[in-house]
Amino acid sequence: MSKDKVRPDVVIYSTLLGKANNLRVARTILEDMRKDGIPPNVVAYSVLLGKVASMGDGRVILNEMRKDDVKPDVVTYSTLLAKAADLEDGRSIVDEMRKDDITPNLVTYNTLLAKVTTLDDGYVIIDDMVHDRVKPDVVTYSTLLSKAANLEDGRAILAEMGKLKIKPNSYTYTAYLKLVFNVTEIEEALAMMKAGNVPFNRYHLNTIKPVMQRSKDVASQNLWSHLKDLVAQSRIMQR
Repeated sequence: MSKDKVRPDVVIYSTLLGKANNLRVARTILEDMRKDGIPPNVVAYSVLLGKVASMGDGRVILNEMRKDDVKPDVVTYSTLLAKAADLEDGRSIVDEMRKDDITPNLVTYNTLLAKVTTLDDGYVIIDDMVHDRVKPDVVTYSTLLSKAANLEDGRAILAEMGKLKIKPNSYTYTAYLKLVFNVTEIEEALAMMKAGNVPFNRYHLNTIKPVMQRSKDVASQNLWSHLKDLVAQSRIMQR
């Protein structure tokens, strides 16, 4: 860059940070920024946060930001939230956001939702979203569905999505199919997918494999063969 008389700026360095394959490399780039007299901004620090492996390392970077008088934003906190080990850690980050007068957004809440282990905890987060006027999306409900313990709960979540006019996608049905126990329930799910124009894929196939292989009747085996052929043809067409 110096040969072409182009001086690196914070945008160039932030882009380089994004390409770093680990925290050590990213820190080297950050030090190069400082040597060039370019103070890291909130974008650079948020990208750096994405390279950490634990929330502990993330908090070290958060403290560095504050020492440099760089105010964390919603992206910073949402990135740190992704490193939380559990819901308790995640909640502590959201509380910290609020103390900084930063309102959690959709990405924040979807990331927090991924930390829950029960459907009840998930619905508490949905209530928090509504309170903050953050509209849940298909990622929200697909994540919530992945926390369901039984098919009845799964059906209730799909019904709620319908009321909110949120269209289920492939990930939604992957989570839903994990709740089925027999071929009849699989056929019901397949009918819903067809009605919603959601293609059946290899992830769905692998999800229902244990149930289908337990079913030895001719009709079930024919359905299993059909689904395997369907996925195989789809993969050929995508090449």
